[in-house]
Amino acid sequence: MYCLTMEEARTRGDGGRGTGRRSDSRCRPRLHQGRPPGFHTHDNDSVVISLVTTRRRVHRVLVDQGSLANVMFWSTFNKLQLSPYQLRPYTGFLYGFVGDQVEMCGHIELRMIFTDGAASRTTKIRYLVVNVPSAYNILLGRPALNRI
Repeated sequence: MYCLTMEEARTRGDGGRGTGRRSDSRCRPRLHQGRPPGFHTHDNDSVVISLVTTRRRVHRVLVDQGSLANVMFWSTFNKLQLSPYQLRPYTGFLYGFVGDQVEMCGHIELRMIFTDGAASRTTKIRYLVVNVPSAYNILLGRPALNRI
């Protein structure tokens, strides 16, 4: 038995009633070698969460298991109304995805609340504060993930 996909039926124009093919309720999805067009799994999607710090909810927090640092962006630092006097100097280097050196403003340790609605956990996280544009507010790397 042959089954037409909806796309095949549309391109043929006969509604799937062509010779040698059937398009009835007995047609079931077939397994394909590789991925058929339009099929997407969510196995590799980024994990983006929200968390609470300094009594404010921060959205667009990227969980990055490959990062060796927890990063807070300068725009987020300002939105949280944190004082630049709270920053401690940082003498190390941080490199971006393409190998360029990123401007460091310092580091800060903040208490974060992680919750799933039913339970919560509070822990102190040390963030490197950088002055570069980003679609995210915070990047949680392995140091934070190992603490929670």
